[in-house]
Amino acid sequence: MATRNYRGRQRRPNDRHYDRRYDRRYQMYYEDDDDDDYYMYNEPECDIPWRPILSFIGALALTLNLMRISDNPHTMDNMPDPHAEKHGILDSIFSGVTGQTEAPFVASKIKYGFPVTPNEEYTLPPPRVTNQTTVVLVLSARKHFERRASIRETWAQTNDNVYFVIGGPDPDVPEDMDKSSPTSSTNLLFKEQELYGDIIDSVHTDSYRSLPFKLHYGMKWAVENVPDLNWVAKADDDHIVRVKLLQFFVLRKFNPNHPSVIGGIVVGAPPHRAGKWAEDPKFTPETYPPWAFGSAGYVVSRAVAQYIATEESLYYYQGEDAGLGIWLEESPLQITWIDTPEMNKDKVCEGKYYIIGHDLTIDEMKACWSSLGDEVPDRKSVIAFGAGRKDQHPTKISGW
Repeated sequence: MATRNYRGRQRRPNDRHYDRRYDRRYQMYYEDDDDDDYYMYNEPECDIPWRPILSFIGALALTLNLMRISDNPHTMDNMPDPHAEKHGILDSIFSGVTGQTEAPFVASKIKYGFPVTPNEEYTLPPPRVTNQTTVVLVLSARKHFERRASIRETWAQTNDNVYFVIGGPDPDVPEDMDKSSPTSSTNLLFKEQELYGDIIDSVHTDSYRSLPFKLHYGMKWAVENVPDLNWVAKADDDHIVRVKLLQFFVLRKFNPNHPSVIGGIVVGAPPHRAGKWAEDPKFTPETYPPWAFGSAGYVVSRAVAQYIATEESLYYYQGEDAGLGIWLEESPLQITWIDTPEMNKDKVCEGKYYIIGHDLTIDEMKACWSSLGDEVPDRKSVIAFGAGRKDQHPTKISGW
């Protein structure tokens, strides 16, 4: 067996000397008996004080990670995915020193909640009101003009019950506050609302952290303004919602007066404690209560929407989807969670899905919509269609 270098000393095959070494990768000590195949790192001794240097670099990396997190929606959207394998140099240093790959939870600088005071100069006029029994709330960012346009050209074209929920301008962004330029985002939004009347302005500054408040505000608006409301569907502006098929094949099976949530139901998921999805420390349990994937879209009954609408003091946790689950867990309602395969979060463009997400590009959305559409089949086709979907009918989840 070949000899190895370890701290400048030659090892011989018969030398049974044991060394106690610290492996930084696994943060543990191990005993090396110089056995045949155990790989040893070459680690020559040196006088450089690495420990204080690494501690300083780690503190600097943490500071820079925290500084780069802001309420700017674009900054938040570009933060690394906690499931991603590759990280930047600062994240690598931060990970090596602290054992975490991303910065911890950072509370929003903006206080979201009710009551809301509209700004006469910057708040959009209220949208038109639908007479439909289902309302689709699409959470959107102020500057996502092209995404809203593509939705209006595709799956919302024949539906007057689709509304885009946006936030207000950021006072710290000059372009947001500029009303002198006809091409500023604020002026363009006023023109957009004048043309289509389908935007719900939640007033508070638009940001990633505003998503739970947007959901709350949108449901409150729907309950207070839509006279025949039965269902509220939540989607993002990178989703397709086949509204007519969703109503025909799924929603009409259930009672909107019963508190229920329909979607891809998640049970027993642990909360993230670092990164973009880091949960608010106020939520202390090791696992979430049941919740529905926001990335696949979901639907709540009128009973749930009414509860959300009347509870103005709800606490806004990190995400709108898991946050909704926490709200309902803390409520007096007896929720029925209905897990259904009709909502897909993996961009699968197939006819068996009625909500398709997420991260669809504009071209993907148009192509998928062109191939699928939203036409309810005639009675004979419905019988055949239902017979072929016996293994995919919704299954009630109860016991919570």
